[in-house]
Amino acid sequence: IEIPDEGLDLDGLERSLILRALDKCEGNVTRAARLLGLSRRTLQYRLEKIQGAPDGAAGAPNGASDADD
Repeated sequence: IEIPDEGLDLDGLERSLILRALDKCEGNVTRAARLLGLSRRTLQYRLEKIQGAPDGAAGAPNGASDADD
């Protein structure tokens, strides 16, 4: 990954990667966590952080919860 001279938005990058992994795994949190090299609990924590993001920020897709496993 190239880091531009103006920097990057690390939170935005994390959000994007998580959402892409969930999309690729059809919302399955356990599989998405494995794909990202995280524990399921760590991914759940990060999803909670995304869902609590300020208005206008991308949130976790519907179904990205414990019920997905």
